[in-house]
Amino acid sequence: MSSYREPSMSRRRTLITGIGAVSPLGIGIEPTWEALCRGESAIAPIKAFDATGFRSTLAAEVPDYALKEHIPKHYRKAAKVMLRDMEQAVIAAKLGAENAKLMTAGVDPDAQSDYQSERMGCTIGAGLMAAEINDLSRALATARDDAGSFSHELWGEGKMQNLTPLWMLTTLPNMLACHVTILHQCKGPSNTVTCGEASGLISIGEMSRIIERGDADMGLAGSAESKVNPAGLIRLDLAEKLARTQGEEGSGHEHVKPYSETSTGTVLGEGGALLVLESEDTLSERGVKAIAEVAGFGSGLSAPKGDADHRARGIIRAINASLEDAGIGADQVDAILPGALGEADIDAAELVALRSVFGKSLESKPLVMLVPAIGNAIAGYGGLQAGIGVKILQEQLLPPALVRGDLMPADINAAREEATPGKFTNILVLNRGFGGPAAALVLRAI
Repeated sequence: MSSYREPSMSRRRTLITGIGAVSPLGIGIEPTWEALCRGESAIAPIKAFDATGFRSTLAAEVPDYALKEHIPKHYRKAAKVMLRDMEQAVIAAKLGAENAKLMTAGVDPDAQSDYQSERMGCTIGAGLMAAEINDLSRALATARDDAGSFSHELWGEGKMQNLTPLWMLTTLPNMLACHVTILHQCKGPSNTVTCGEASGLISIGEMSRIIERGDADMGLAGSAESKVNPAGLIRLDLAEKLARTQGEEGSGHEHVKPYSETSTGTVLGEGGALLVLESEDTLSERGVKAIAEVAGFGSGLSAPKGDADHRARGIIRAINASLEDAGIGADQVDAILPGALGEADIDAAELVALRSVFGKSLESKPLVMLVPAIGNAIAGYGGLQAGIGVKILQEQLLPPALVRGDLMPADINAAREEATPGKFTNILVLNRGFGGPAAALVLRAI
């Protein structure tokens, strides 16, 4: 997670050539971007299961998709052991490769790859995945004692063996990267990052470091997660992360109130995005154009408890490290994509960090807050932030905001009613995960 680089280390530029996104606003970065620019929000009553009785009843869910359309025929049997997290990462990887005009075995198994497998890496942010309720409950039902109650003793003595034999292959966080690396023959450095909302940014930062130091020439990096299931919803509710929306559904996005004293929590989302990162050398060999650059990366660790000033230290460290890495000052940042989760404690620390780094100039920096539109996909959120940040640089356009300006502090510049053109060279993307890990990226226009 370190952002440190030896001063003498020669550095190769890390360029972005493709974006693959699976979001509640659409399958693919273009549908996602277009809906975002129309000011749409995907937050609505949960459809995946009956959420009646839950204290949080809203989520931003990914629209229906056909996984078989995104994987080769020979690999479709493996789809039987994929949870939604894995499915969405696999789809994002294929869409990213296609967007980058990169020919891989996952795009076309019969075509000649235009890269060396041993020089292509993969780093994906993931979360804790829940077993399918039906599979879990069938096994739990076999561990009842004579009174009909669940027995931990019987479970530990062997009834857990009644879980489906392949249950572990559906719940390990590294399985996202496993499926993606197999499908696209990524035989270079591979890793899985599990740092909550910061996972996607850390994954992109780590892959950029791998390319910079020459351990790979290209790689897939980003994140995906889906907690829109009963176990995920219960876990996040008990952690007091979610807004209590039962009986108060209304307009879904209105329940997300970043930096507001009236905030009651975030709203769940799902999905993610993977970027195709390449060195300048590989890019020229393939004859394609970059769409943006990973100019800087920084990370830090904030204390999970204490006042906002104390909990902001890791975020400040991450932002400053990313700016230093990019060779720019705070005054050269043209727009910011903060976490802005709508979680009071995390938002308070993030606001302290933004004010510390940018001072009075913060009020002139436009902020793009995504949770009101796509929900908080936890690990998948950072990947989506980065993908949308790249689109802002490509299109030189800020999407409209779905937040009320009067609910936020006066120095937060985020109340846009329409998509707004501008001149954007350097964009700062930042996030802090549950528990304290923080990360920041500087994305640069080409």
